Amino acid sequence: MWAKDAMFKDLIQHNMEKSMPISKLQALKHFLCSSRHSLKQLNRSTYADIYEQQAQTRAALVQIQSQLQEDPHNVELLHKENTSRQYYITINQSTISLIRQQSKAEWIGYGDECSRDETKEGCNLYLPRLNHHDQWVQGFEDVADVVTDYYKDLLRK
Repeated sequence: MWAKDAMFKDLIQHNMEKSMPISKLQALKHFLCSSRHSLKQLNRSTYADIYEQQAQTRAALVQIQSQLQEDPHNVELLHKENTSRQYYITINQSTISLIRQQSKAEWIGYGDECSRDETKEGCNLYLPRLNHHDQWVQGFEDVADVVTDYYKDLLRK
């Protein structure tokens, strides 16, 4: 939805230029934090009232099409109808994209009964893991240490 906006690439490019020469993880964190404010502004200015924009655009398109019914050879009305239709399609696609995002966020937040049950079962299991010395480790604390060491090693590389 945001990626289709004309200002999106400029906002991202501007935030990319701000990044400091630090580790990749810190640079990513800095980029995401700095992009957040810009994207919030874009969302508020363009997409906050998207349902209202959709209704207004549809009403304008219907009005132009009814005028075009009365005068089908009017070139100016044909041009207006074409641009209005393209704008309505864009707004409609953005609305559908927003609905998809909201439904995905809702599903992630609540999930379904099967996912919740599987998650509960998965939280109760602490599967054994191999440590650096190829020894099997079992138990919450030991497995947590092995996993933490693994990710620390990945970040050092």
